[in-house]
Amino acid sequence: IIAIKLVLLIAKRFLLLSAVDNALIRFMLTSLSVILGAALILYAMKLIGIPLTSMIAILSAAGVAIGLAIQDSIANVANGLILIGTHPFKVGDYVQIGTDEGTIDEIRLMNTVLTTADNRRLILPNKMVFTSRIMNYNANPLRRMDFIFTIDYSSDLDQAIEITRKAVASSPYVAKEPKPRVEFY
Repeated sequence: IIAIKLVLLIAKRFLLLSAVDNALIRFMLTSLSVILGAALILYAMKLIGIPLTSMIAILSAAGVAIGLAIQDSIANVANGLILIGTHPFKVGDYVQIGTDEGTIDEIRLMNTVLTTADNRRLILPNKMVFTSRIMNYNANPLRRMDFIFTIDYSSDLDQAIEITRKAVASSPYVAKEPKPRVEFY
């Protein structure tokens, strides 16, 4: 047990020095702890004379049954690890995931938590997040905005376009590059 704690401490220090996400560190340390604990139990059983072949067969059958029972949870964890590792978004980003959109509050192993524009808390399973189309509105520093205006049929179209160009050019909120476009459809 002392050796397991020492290995976990060394692994934790090594992982904290790396650029690995905290959620991934917790998952890796928990997984390592479970594996080392199971190995210790099997070793202790061997020392007291319990035959391991039948015990490993029982554990394998139990593992398959448990795996089938929790396959969606396992998929959520696997997709959560991929999301944490690939960083398609980070906490604080405004995203659209499928038809849902909001600000990312938390990225967990099993799910991702959003706050919607109307201040609702939305918890999405990572399996759904991973397989959905993700649009991250904060990924780039600039974003193009399209505005559609209607004018009366009797209005001068060239004059309306020129007025719109002047209004856009005089706005401090419009980027000069790339140059704004005013079009008629």
